[in-house]
Amino acid sequence: MIKIKGCTGNFEREPLLAPFGFKGQSISELWQSIALIEADNGYKGLGLGVQSVLWSDPQVLSRFGSVGGDSLMFLLTSYALKIIEGMEFDTPIDLLNQILPEVYQFAKRVTGMDDLKETFVLNALVPIDLAAWMLYYNENNDNNDNNDNNDNTDNKQDQDNNDKDTGKSASDLKLGLNNFMKGIYSVDIMENAFAEVCKGLGIQTMIVNDEGKVEKTVTNVDNMISAGVDGIVFFGISETLFPVVSQKCQDAKVPFTVYDHMPSDENLEILKANPYFKGAVATRDIGTGRNMGEHAASLGLKKAIIITGKMADPTHSARTNGFKETFEAGGGEVLDIAWDANNLADATSKANDLLTAHPDADCVYASNGDYGSGTMQALAQHTNVDAQLFVTDLDPDVLAGLQNGTISAANGAHWINVNFATTLLINDLLGHELKDADGNAPILVAPVMALPSELVDLYDKFWIKSQPFSAEELKQFVIEWNENVSLQDYEDVLANYTVETRLKQKQVEGLITAEELKAVGIE
Repeated sequence: MIKIKGCTGNFEREPLLAPFGFKGQSISELWQSIALIEADNGYKGLGLGVQSVLWSDPQVLSRFGSVGGDSLMFLLTSYALKIIEGMEFDTPIDLLNQILPEVYQFAKRVTGMDDLKETFVLNALVPIDLAAWMLYYNENNDNNDNNDNNDNTDNKQDQDNNDKDTGKSASDLKLGLNNFMKGIYSVDIMENAFAEVCKGLGIQTMIVNDEGKVEKTVTNVDNMISAGVDGIVFFGISETLFPVVSQKCQDAKVPFTVYDHMPSDENLEILKANPYFKGAVATRDIGTGRNMGEHAASLGLKKAIIITGKMADPTHSARTNGFKETFEAGGGEVLDIAWDANNLADATSKANDLLTAHPDADCVYASNGDYGSGTMQALAQHTNVDAQLFVTDLDPDVLAGLQNGTISAANGAHWINVNFATTLLINDLLGHELKDADGNAPILVAPVMALPSELVDLYDKFWIKSQPFSAEELKQFVIEWNENVSLQDYEDVLANYTVETRLKQKQVEGLITAEELKAVGIE
């Protein structure tokens, strides 16, 4: 018998690329729901669901609209999570049978529809059902395997032995990485960096494409685990993904690290409790936006518009909020924000709309390179608008914009985080786990560089067309090539990461002369 101690739930709104028509109506977004169930013995289960009001009961959509219908469905999920606290069940089927009649009656009351289809309620219960099955599996898998009877404790004790002989070398390893959406420069460049690191260290790779879909991310993690990867370097586009992927890796006993997207403090605590989590190397995106907002305000600019990604995306929401915070603190005003840009074409369209609505804007912030490129195209069509453009991400189009003056300032180059998330994982797989002073997996912040226009050519040469850290340098962060490597080495290299320090290292490697550096102001 499993007794439920506590439950939590959440959701995320996922815009569709185009309206989806079905049964004479259409929707423009889907809500992704998540449920976490914890038993009184500490075992947990997580479940993801996709809400579809249009499919489950079109009359709800007709009466309440898209947002209203989705809100009602998640209300049912929340209600069910509340009533199952304290319940006991033998199997998830028993649990569903216990709660379905009560939730169905509650649904009829809140919708005022006696003829409400049961499928609407069952759709709301999907994440709870999946979470219950994961909890059921965790409980019974543990109880049925005497060798793993104290799995959590034993694993933690094993992982606390920082140095252990795994009998492997780097060339024996195969690592997996997920690219959230191939074709987007800012994530493709991180995939390329991962591939180059692994190539330089003789490691096999498995790289998967999530195609911009949260549910595909989860499936791809399963696929990498099934393919037998030794570890996963994970890119989490949504906060809801971190606990789900963490649980999957723990169940499969596959070590993993996180790169680029820094999880929330709440999710970091969940990750740290997992003995298979080996660290995060990521950017605090709110600082990235603050950097640009502060710079724009310092130039005396007063009226800004912002072109950005999904509100639920922790990267773009943090950059946007950071920019707004410091720009307005510096005396400016953010007139409007265009959310939910998915690509360059989206950004161009949204920028055109905002520039038409706010011709008095003197500042535009684009939260990644594609959005910056799209905004440049839009600005070229609005010759009546005298606005300076600020961009996060240093991709080729942005570099060209810096050179020709179309872009006033840009920051980025933080994608080196994937280099060090990968080497952290490799160290663990070779028996040398690196931990912080409290004995936890390290959480390292990759700094964001501001790039002056005079360094654009050198940045293009050593960041875009090659790698800022050579394979020989990165080997010094792996136990196989440096038996004394420590977490302090990682902290030091990240603390000193600037355009200038990297270019001076290229001089040491004989790739650039002192005269060339002096010509751009680096002594």
